[in-house]
Amino acid sequence: MRTSKLIKNSAIYTIGDLLPKVISVLMISIYTNPAILSISQKGIVDLIMPIGSIFSTFYLLGLDAALNRFYYSDKDEEKRKVLISTLWIFLFAYTLILSVGLIIFGQGLSKLVFKNIPFDPFFKLMIINCFFSTFTIMPLTLFRMKEQALRFGIFNILTTFLNVSFCIYFVVFLKQGAEGNIKGYILCNLVFAIVYLALTFKDLKCKISLPILKESLKYGIPLIPHAIGGWVLNVSDRWFIDRYRDLTQVAIYGLAYQIGSLLDFLIGAINKAYVPFFFKTIDEDENAKTIFENILKYYSVLILSLGLGIAMFSKEIIILLARSNAYIVAYKIIPIIALVSVVHGYYFMSVNSIFYAKKTKFLATVTAISAVINIVLNFIFVPKYGMYAAAYTTLVAYLFSSIATYIVAQNCYYIKWHWNVIITNMAICLGVYFVSMIGFGNIFINIFYKTVIYMGYISVLFMFKILSFDKFLYYKSKILKR
Repeated sequence: MRTSKLIKNSAIYTIGDLLPKVISVLMISIYTNPAILSISQKGIVDLIMPIGSIFSTFYLLGLDAALNRFYYSDKDEEKRKVLISTLWIFLFAYTLILSVGLIIFGQGLSKLVFKNIPFDPFFKLMIINCFFSTFTIMPLTLFRMKEQALRFGIFNILTTFLNVSFCIYFVVFLKQGAEGNIKGYILCNLVFAIVYLALTFKDLKCKISLPILKESLKYGIPLIPHAIGGWVLNVSDRWFIDRYRDLTQVAIYGLAYQIGSLLDFLIGAINKAYVPFFFKTIDEDENAKTIFENILKYYSVLILSLGLGIAMFSKEIIILLARSNAYIVAYKIIPIIALVSVVHGYYFMSVNSIFYAKKTKFLATVTAISAVINIVLNFIFVPKYGMYAAAYTTLVAYLFSSIATYIVAQNCYYIKWHWNVIITNMAICLGVYFVSMIGFGNIFINIFYKTVIYMGYISVLFMFKILSFDKFLYYKSKILKR
């Protein structure tokens, strides 16, 4: 029954995350149109939104993770309401003071962070957006912990439609460029912050518990270095490109990252369902390790296969979607970013063991070292090789992070990984990718050729029994029985 619910919730999260991703891909034709958004303006958007994510880390203080961890620690609904109320009240007071302070006194910080982006209006708008987005993150976390996947998916889709509508209005009709894009995000987050407050009001008691707040901060704050390290791994590449090159390369790299990281939507969707499933199963099912082992085996094959598909068709995707030839070179970076997503996917499946053991200090150490590796390599190579170096340094840092996290996680809570299956699949993927690089001078012939190659690869997986219809049917019957 638990496995069945995991599959159902993963499917809902996938659909809820897929549609926004599809819409964002369709928006590429608008954002790469020089008549609507210049390449430097797109560079501002591609830089300021990721930079805003690191500020959000200091807004949340890891309290979303604390809600994840402690929501199921007490089965008393009244105590859960006190937990939620405590986090809400504290975050509102804290983030309001922080936002006002940064808007009034943040000009020096803005100059330190941004080389080519002015404090007014962009830094101010970024801070306002961080404030309102804080109150959309916590309710969504609560939906996940209650395993309200359908509600989560619906609101994710509604948020995307509203955000796109605002952004199109400001960017396309009012011609406000990057500033209009950020305004669209702010208005969308404001609307849904109000909606989420109304929906979660029944979970609040207008009461704050200092012991709960202390325990939550004790759990969450050590995750800040981990989150900063994650930001360095995932976003700092664009900061280095802006610092040592220009906003044009930021825009091209941002487009490559948008396409190359499409796999992240599936990884994120699975993880949203897997986290509550993991914590419930590990505490309540004596066969938990066997369940996790079976899930990991097919998960590892799935994400690597999908990553290969993105890498193979990268050039064709850019040609079909981008409205300016200036963006074509992005296809050279997409395969690297797709591989980063695959490696990141393996990280997600390991890290839950560390959260369960409450050994977050080890996770912070691993992430900090990975971040240092990324920073050092970026300092050395980005000034000379630009966006290409940024992609490779990100991959190297993620590899270290995933391997180190896996080692620590296995010592916290051992789960068997089928490395023979994973390595075999990697070797096959590598061969298929190089065969697919043969070009025929026509985009439609190339698409047909690569489709045939990719379908052949899927057939090989079944031929070598890396995938098996019998196994799928077996697990299906087991799930239905549960």
